[in-house]
Amino acid sequence: MDISSQLGNDIVDLDCDQNYHPRFPKRILSDKEWLAWKKDECRFALWSYWAAKEAAYKFIKQLNPKATFSPQEFEVDSCFGKVTYRSKVVPIKITKTTTNIFCHTLSNSQQIHRVSLVSSLVKNESPDSHSLAARQLARNILSRHFGDFKEIHFERSRRRPPKVFLDGKQWQGAMSFTHHGRFVAVSIGL
Repeated sequence: MDISSQLGNDIVDLDCDQNYHPRFPKRILSDKEWLAWKKDECRFALWSYWAAKEAAYKFIKQLNPKATFSPQEFEVDSCFGKVTYRSKVVPIKITKTTTNIFCHTLSNSQQIHRVSLVSSLVKNESPDSHSLAARQLARNILSRHFGDFKEIHFERSRRRPPKVFLDGKQWQGAMSFTHHGRFVAVSIGL
C-alpha cells in the first residue's frame, strides 16, 4: 500500500475533557513528552499530544492492520510537526481553537491534496447522529470536488477506514472520519 494514500485524523472537544484521570498523562505520554508537558501542564498541549497520536495511529493502522494503539509508542516531536512510531515518521498538522484541537496527517507527496473540514454539532446529539453528520460532511466534500453523484455510499468495516462508493464504483482515495463531543471532522485525500 502506497504511504501517500494513507490518512488519519482526530478531534478533541475541549469542553468535554476539562477533567481527566490524574494518571492519564503518564499513560499516554512518552518519557520525553512527559518531561516537556510537566513544565507547565498545559491542557492544550496534552490534548494536542492525544490528537496527534490518534491521527498517526489511524495512518499507521492502514499500513499495518495488526498495529495496536499503545500511545507511548507514538512520539510527537516538540514542534508538533510529526509523530514517530517505531521507524515510521508521520507528518501532521494541528489546528487549535478555543473549542477544539484538530489533527490530521500530511502527505509526503506534494501531489496528494488533503481537504479537511470540521463541523460543530448541537450538544447532546446521539453517537449515531455524529456518524451521520460525518458522512454528510464527506458527501459535501466529494460533491464539491468531483461533481454530483446519484449515490454516495459508505461501507465501514471494524477498525478500518470507510470504503466509499460513488454511483456504485469504489473510490480509491483516502478518507478519515472523527468525532468527539460537539464536533465531527472529515479528512479526504484528493
